[in-house]
Amino acid sequence: MHALMYLLSITIGVANALMVVTGVSMQSVLVGEDLHGCAFVYGSLSFLDKISCGIALYVLQSYQALGLPLFKTCTYSVARTDQAFPFLSIWMDSPESSTER
Repeated sequence: MHALMYLLSITIGVANALMVVTGVSMQSVLVGEDLHGCAFVYGSLSFLDKISCGIALYVLQSYQALGLPLFKTCTYSVARTDQAFPFLSIWMDSPESSTER
């Protein structure tokens, strides 16, 4: 099982790198040789990326709050602390830690 996780993480990393390179090259094709508006194009595409990722995270977290059967197996919630300290939020929300407090 551990080998499968390593293989999946390598595959996801390679796919992510390919998508980033493809996205940046598509942006440069959109800008072309006219450099007068390139800052606006890159800035607006970056802003659109941030907004779309925020909406996607909001939708995913709203499904978790509904208690669908897919998410009932999770013992921890996705919160902002998970991005910086994933081990901390898993430890704090685990059933074993509630008896230690």
